[in-house]
Amino acid sequence: MRLRAGNGLPMMMVDGLGWVWKRWVIMRVEEHKSYFLRDGAPRKIEFSLALKSYGPDTGSLASFTGGLL
Repeated sequence: MRLRAGNGLPMMMVDGLGWVWKRWVIMRVEEHKSYFLRDGAPRKIEFSLALKSYGPDTGSLASFTGGLL
């Protein structure tokens, strides 16, 4: 996701049941690591995404104001 964030290319969003939720652009990916093991590996990693709807084939972007996904 980090590699695709901010490049402006739309991708199809598909949920775990196979439903397609149109095309979206990843604008930003943030992660927070916590609960570390002795060797420094995190036991918990939380992600936050900033998305924009790509919209119909006109290419216009509409903001999505969501929280954690």
